[in-house]
Amino acid sequence: MDLLKAKLIPLAISSLIGLILTFLLFFPLMAAAKEKENVSPHMITSKQVFQVDPSLIISGTYVGTVAITEPVQLGELDLAFNLTEQGNTFSGSVNLTRTLVFSGAPTLQGNLTGSLNGITPTFRLDSAQFNETVSKQQIERQFSLTGEVLQNGQILQGIYEETITGFTPEPLTSRGLFLLSRPPLPTEIERSPTLQVQVNPSPLVIDSTAAIEATLLDGGAQPIEGERITFSSDLGSISPSEADTDSNGVASATLNAGSTPGLATVTATGGGVTGTTTVLITPPAVTTLTLTAEDIRVPTGGETSLTVSLQDGLGQPVVGETIALSTTLGSVSPISTTTDATGQATATFTAGPLAGRATVTAQASGLQASVDIAIENPGISTVNLVLGADELLPGGQTSLVATVVDQFGRPVVGQLVSLFGSLGAASPSSGITDNNGQVSGTFIAGTRFGEARVTALSGSASDTTTILIRDPATAPTLTAVTPNVGPSIGGTLVTLTGSNFESNTEVYFEPTLCENISFVSSTELTCTTPPHFPAKTHVSVVNPDNQRDRLVDGFTYEGNTVLVALQSGWNFIGLPLEPDTPYQAEDVCSEINSQGSSITEIQRWQDTGWDSHVCGDSANNFDIILGAGYYVRSSSNIPWTIEGTVVSNPVPISIETGWNSISIPHIDTYTAESLCAAFSDQGIDVEQLDRWYAGRWDSHVCGMPFNDYPIVIGAGYRIKATSSGVFTP
Repeated sequence: MDLLKAKLIPLAISSLIGLILTFLLFFPLMAAAKEKENVSPHMITSKQVFQVDPSLIISGTYVGTVAITEPVQLGELDLAFNLTEQGNTFSGSVNLTRTLVFSGAPTLQGNLTGSLNGITPTFRLDSAQFNETVSKQQIERQFSLTGEVLQNGQILQGIYEETITGFTPEPLTSRGLFLLSRPPLPTEIERSPTLQVQVNPSPLVIDSTAAIEATLLDGGAQPIEGERITFSSDLGSISPSEADTDSNGVASATLNAGSTPGLATVTATGGGVTGTTTVLITPPAVTTLTLTAEDIRVPTGGETSLTVSLQDGLGQPVVGETIALSTTLGSVSPISTTTDATGQATATFTAGPLAGRATVTAQASGLQASVDIAIENPGISTVNLVLGADELLPGGQTSLVATVVDQFGRPVVGQLVSLFGSLGAASPSSGITDNNGQVSGTFIAGTRFGEARVTALSGSASDTTTILIRDPATAPTLTAVTPNVGPSIGGTLVTLTGSNFESNTEVYFEPTLCENISFVSSTELTCTTPPHFPAKTHVSVVNPDNQRDRLVDGFTYEGNTVLVALQSGWNFIGLPLEPDTPYQAEDVCSEINSQGSSITEIQRWQDTGWDSHVCGDSANNFDIILGAGYYVRSSSNIPWTIEGTVVSNPVPISIETGWNSISIPHIDTYTAESLCAAFSDQGIDVEQLDRWYAGRWDSHVCGMPFNDYPIVIGAGYRIKATSSGVFTP
């Protein structure tokens, strides 16, 4: 038997049933022990019920041990109950966290009686029947506790008896002794007044406020009214610093957090007591995380810089915050960085050998921002050829520059370019592009007159431009325009004098063809001026053989009326004058429609998209302002007559990062590239400038010499900026 105990006791004590049943399997003779129903001398057997002292309380958590003695001695095992008393009866359940005897938590029911001698109360607890699985067999268990109540309910002791059914043919009974105790019940103590302090909200953001409530209660937890409470805090300030309690015992004040973060201790004193609480004052939470790429189109193997910006809820930079960077294609370096004194961090994106869309993501302070970068296979997409003059005399020469760029508008270095032309020759006939993607040379006119064509060829891309080889004996000359001043609405009959005019010579008040041209003689022409905004304009004559001459600032338009030519369909316009009365979108609709056209819609660029006003509808009737561009839809070709004041002073234009819709209302000397340069001079980076031309967008890439069209007063333009600022033309 001693050998058996030595083997069984080290096994998992938590499975009491397994030990008992294993014992029976190996020693069938022990089963006979269940027939021995010897009752412990400590067990109460009387059935008479005696009165229990009402002050006796049996409730709470009882903790102790049970020592199983039959059918095998297992030593002491942990046992704990939670009990609740109701008169002479009580109930509860096994506390599993402190019990090893059971794997379940059976409930308990019991009663309390007086003892036979009237001194020691007795009790009996019976468990509900509960199930367990032992050796893959389902068994049923039920136990009872019978014993004495000692030390006014602090100690329970007596006999433990359990019946196990389902593992052997006959039910098995195990017995033992238990001893349980509980901590003493608290005694009533005299209570002092209390002062409870609450701050709401908590925690608190700097430069914000929170409500303070101090509640004064007497020893019986009843409010004390009319008591003066004094407030203080070691961070921020409190107003008022004193307040009286109301009928609920509450005195109120306001905590002003101030600008210093930290843990503030708020103290309230009054009624002979002091109460405190703490509130965490924090910097504003990070609310804005932005990620931008210098270029959103990168060739395979190329790279671009990334900028991350982090701001708090007050728009202030967040310094020293860790930024995690990742990408779905290519690589980012570094993948972790911290914001500087401006709240920014920089990194570099490098494209790999695969083309596709890379999504770069920045994460910080629970926020996330992403930017998409297109990785594309580079290749020569454009060759642009620029000559230094529009015309030459026979034998004359001018400079030429051929520029080769890839599809991203970046120079292609080390590329072979061939140069050739008609009615003359290019020198050199070929060259290798430099670091700017350029080959420079000279075009030399031959002895024949006419329009020469000069071509630059690189791979499959080419560009051809023309230059006039003039015959000095037959080329036209323009010496005077009389009169040289007229109204901006046009209609002035002028006489042009010069030489070598022909019957089909064209006259331009640039850029518009003059109306009603009449050939008087080889030295005189007449025509009627077209409408033009109030300004000086160049006048040019062009013969049928394309020989031409220009009189710089040959005519001055004056007046307060301008005609803006509208084409059927969409038009991109701006105000060429400051109107006598400020316009709104519906005013423009009404004015143009009253002049014989029918426009149906006006759009403006607002934030990140087009914002529309439908003519005749009162909704979204936005202001029409100088310096902005507007998209107008017309049903016919008609001039819009605008009256107002010539804009003589610069008009500041606010530029945001991304797309902007603008117009230049008072300067007509810009070209697309010189306007790009003007933006750059004022600290605003612009990468693209578009005009609406022939029913489509016509783009100029800033920094490139091609498609350098003139900027016209009264026209709208769309620009893409990579930085923001205020531009003053």
